[in-house]
Amino acid sequence: MHWKIVIGGKMKNKFSLIYFFLLFILLLGVSFPSLAYPPLSDYWEIFYFFHHLDELPGLSQMGQWLHCLNTDPIEQMSYRPLFGLYYYLIHLLFGSHYVLFNIFNAVFYFLAIYLLYKFSLKFSKDKLPSFIFIGLFAFLFSHFDMLLWSFQTHIMIGFSMALAGFMAYLRYLKTSKPILLGAVIVFLLVAMLCYEPFFLWPLAIIILSSIKKFRPAGGPDHKMIIKYNAWVLGIVYSAYFLFYAFTRALGTYIQPTHKIGYFFNLPNTVTAGFLAAFNIFYGLLLDFFPLLAFPLKVTENIYMSGPLVNYIAGGHKEIIFIAGSLCAFILGFLLLFLYRRKLYEELKVLGLFLFLMLTEMYVMFFCRLAISELEYGLTEFRYQYIPNAFMALIAIFLTDRFGGFKKHKKLIFSLLAAVLIFNIFCIRLVVDIYTRHFAPLDAMLSNIKQGINEGAINRNNKLYISRDMPDYLPHLCWNIGLGERFILEGNYQWIFSRRQLEYFTDNPQGAAWVIDKDDFSIARKDQAGISLKAQKINSLGNKWYKAVGKDQAYLQAGYIFKNRGDYAQAAALFKKAIEMEPQNQEAQAALVNLYNYEEDPKK
Repeated sequence: MHWKIVIGGKMKNKFSLIYFFLLFILLLGVSFPSLAYPPLSDYWEIFYFFHHLDELPGLSQMGQWLHCLNTDPIEQMSYRPLFGLYYYLIHLLFGSHYVLFNIFNAVFYFLAIYLLYKFSLKFSKDKLPSFIFIGLFAFLFSHFDMLLWSFQTHIMIGFSMALAGFMAYLRYLKTSKPILLGAVIVFLLVAMLCYEPFFLWPLAIIILSSIKKFRPAGGPDHKMIIKYNAWVLGIVYSAYFLFYAFTRALGTYIQPTHKIGYFFNLPNTVTAGFLAAFNIFYGLLLDFFPLLAFPLKVTENIYMSGPLVNYIAGGHKEIIFIAGSLCAFILGFLLLFLYRRKLYEELKVLGLFLFLMLTEMYVMFFCRLAISELEYGLTEFRYQYIPNAFMALIAIFLTDRFGGFKKHKKLIFSLLAAVLIFNIFCIRLVVDIYTRHFAPLDAMLSNIKQGINEGAINRNNKLYISRDMPDYLPHLCWNIGLGERFILEGNYQWIFSRRQLEYFTDNPQGAAWVIDKDDFSIARKDQAGISLKAQKINSLGNKWYKAVGKDQAYLQAGYIFKNRGDYAQAAALFKKAIEMEPQNQEAQAALVNLYNYEEDPKK
């Protein structure tokens, strides 16, 4: 009998290995060719930041590393110190080899999926629902962009650490070994320091410890659990706030233009709750009908859009409050139903999943409302990642606890197979957008790297990349708003190492090489040739030079400089917006108003 069990266990483990191997291969197949994508959007600003750490006064080499814990490079007023440290380390290790950035991102995406599967088995006796719903979660369109864009890795690392912390805590409840609580503290603290919306997640150990299934006979008694829970939570939150105080005490934190007072207002506090509840409904709609997010908005990033988001953005924000209230009512009714049926354990498990999902969304929306429009949170792919994960766990638990899965297996398989195919189809549409946009940038960076590797570009024969080069590239190749505000010199050279930066110059007169704006190859500098090339492009029109929406990006950046009191830079950006789109009446009016504000009638 024992021999049969062992053989059966080996067969199940072998099947799990095959399943996850095939899942990984399928993920790479669907996301191909994302591993070769060059950096996107925020990456360029943070590269620039990394290369200028040594310009901060009075900082040692160690101080520069510490400042990466303290940075908020794009004024989000966030607190995710391990975010900066991770990307700084990756940049030092890999530099311009951005394929390795993408590989690391894919590995952490897959690791989070595997840990979510292991966590789901704590709540399900049957592995089949876990295989199905976790597999579906891996390919949901509404968050799959996290695999295509390797700048959200810190969220997946934080999520993986949180899951590891919860599983270590369940192990403690089973074995009564207090040493495991040390691992719980480390894992949960790392998760919080990776991504601040996980701030309330350590409190989930209180719910976990109340579930009888996880407290076998011989485990820690009730008083000991309360005592150790208090110690764990006390240490985690004390360490978190002490770490915050330490990083701010370094004196290198640059105050953002946003004010802390933006957060503390009653409307945002209430609205964040309605948004979190509404997003459960909205997220499910996207999972089953991903085309609801189309047409996508393609600017410096790809954003979900579609009729519902556009309707809300058009002034019909009451939809969020109505649908959010309805969703909250349904959830409340479900929990009350379980309570009246005395299904207390089921109530606690669903309460655990809802607590983790809703608190993450609430903190995220609460912070985002301070600096963005209400509907912005519904457009970002990464904001659907955690809700999707816990909806998968809820589906696994309900099918395991209340049955019906095997009875209606064919119907469920058919429905979920259709949903999977539908999501993969939409993912491939996004992959095609990225591939088309990144082709010229990838060609340019590859040409530069080849020139450096072959020795053609060196200290004596330097390369000049025109300041306006991003205007000749597709939208996704540059973030105009961040580039104009935070990158004071150059543009694409900041992906290269400190040694390789010596091969670039900001002075075209001192350059031996330039970028051909027609095919993005490396060309010998010839001043007359450069002038003719620019005339040719401006007259015939590079198809990306006046891409739809670039004028709006320059216009919004101009408003920011105007609000800062930098009127010269604001005027330059308003003019750039008009150059991009001469019929942009808002940019024209903004420029006129700016001149009137400066009281210069000649202009």
